[in-house]
Parts: sequence; structure tokens; C-alpha cells
Amino acid sequence: MPAEMPRLHQMLRPDEPLLLAVRAGFDDRNGLAAITGTRLLLIDKAFLSDEVVEIPLTSIGTMGTEQQFLTNALVLRLHSGQPVRLINIDDIDAFTDTLRDAIQRATTPVPPSTAPNHDILDQIAKLADLHAAGVLTDDEFQTKKTELLNRL
Repeated sequence: MPAEMPRLHQMLRPDEPLLLAVRAGFDDRNGLAAITGTRLLLIDKAFLSDEVVEIPLTSIGTMGTEQQFLTNALVLRLHSGQPVRLINIDDIDAFTDTLRDAIQRATTPVPPSTAPNHDILDQIAKLADLHAAGVLTDDEFQTKKTELLNRL
């Protein structure tokens, strides 16, 4: 187990999934590059302290790989224009694919769900039918209708 793994587990938020962690070099250091659902974490276990770089996935603009004879590199360009260069990444293809997918998920807005609204409106219509049939009193109908409308 890499020396950086305990530090990585300390940094993860309770609801934050760890998608992939690999050995990689960055800023003239060798450490761990970890992809979560929201961040790219670069961790170097130094002799006296840990060096940690946190990059929100939403701040990554572009990425490209470079392959040389004995090394590989992944160059990220942040929206701020700042480049981030990772080198000698273990399984660069899997890392790049996972990072690309995580960025896509992090930057894709989740459309609001309309299904629950239709369900609530259907329930109100059924209550109205019961009220019209005399099964529900005026007070019962209004109370239930108000409860359902508050859920919208």
C-alpha cells in the first residue's frame, strides 16, 4: 500500500466516492493521484509533512496525454489557464478515462425531476374525486390537498 493511502482516506468526505488512485509524479514529486466524484487529489508523502493539491473537477478545462519513450504525461489546463502536469502515471489509459468520465458527471447539470410533481397532482385529482363523491369532508380534502401542495 502506498504511503499516501492513509492520508487519502483521511481527506475523503463521508459521501465522496473514490473512483481511482494511482502512482503519479507531479511538481517534481512522486506521489498518489486520486480521482473522486468531485475532486482530483495529488498527494505526496514527504518526510516531515504531506503535500496535498486539491483540484475541483469543475475547474478542469482540457486534458491531453503525451507519450515519450519511457514516460507518459497527462497535461490538464484549468479554466484559470494554469497547467497541471502529471507524469509516469500508472495505467494512464484507465486514469484518463476515469478522469474524463468524472469531469463529465461533475459538470453535467442534473435536470429537475418532474415525475414527483405529476404524482402529487394525480393524488390531488383523486382526492378531488373522493371529495366530490362525498367520501371526504371539506376539511379533510383541504388538509390533504395542502399537505400535498407543500411537497411541490
